[in-house]
Amino acid sequence: MWLGVAMRMAWGTEVGWIYGSKSEDILTGLRMHTKGWHSLCFDPDPNQPAFLGCAPTSGPASMTQQKRWATGVLEILFSKHSPLIGILTGKLQFRACLFYLWILTWGLRGMAELCYTFLPAYCIVTNTSFLPKVEDPAILIPLTLFIMYNV
Repeated sequence: MWLGVAMRMAWGTEVGWIYGSKSEDILTGLRMHTKGWHSLCFDPDPNQPAFLGCAPTSGPASMTQQKRWATGVLEILFSKHSPLIGILTGKLQFRACLFYLWILTWGLRGMAELCYTFLPAYCIVTNTSFLPKVEDPAILIPLTLFIMYNV
């Protein structure tokens, strides 16, 4: 029903659903915002769930789904539909561009998180520290970050 309603509206004829990506929902929203359309959240009854769907029930199925999503968002990031191109050639607002970049780089963040996971073990094995010593002026950087987030 939703597709039929959407296709009869101006949005359905000017933008429409975008297929050809594993993350077509993000691609459709990005294209819609690049063309100058605005979106809003409408929740008439907070006691009713907005969307119901299925989720993977096992570990391997969940990992396959995560891989599919990561591939889909990276395809969008490095395609002609990139938000960087949308902000230069379309009507995509700067804040929306930052949001889409944050979403589309989700697949790349895993590499940094993996390296950060092995950092404590590396420091123990090599008898080193990844934080500066107290007498170094560089200690002000993590100290400032700690104060900013905890005070």
